[in-house]
Amino acid sequence: MRRPYSIAQLGHDALAIRDTEGIATAHVCGLSLGGITALWLAVHARERVRSLTTANTGARVGSAEFAHAHCRAARALRRATSSISCGSTMSRA
Repeated sequence: MRRPYSIAQLGHDALAIRDTEGIATAHVCGLSLGGITALWLAVHARERVRSLTTANTGARVGSAEFAHAHCRAARALRRATSSISCGSTMSRA
């Protein structure tokens, strides 16, 4: 049986698509699970994310471990950048 995709796999897939298309940096918007993947991109490939917007991205999607991973990603993002706004959009100059 195949295991479900991890957030890291989704993030690497997003980067691979951008590499194939020659897109070095981009404004990233993610909806729901895409928002969690967008957070992963902002933490693990921050030099490739010009701005970040998440929408309908819940604190808990699926299992408790999944929710904890989301919270860890959000905390890491907060530590990694100093220009997060408190609104629905996070951007970096």
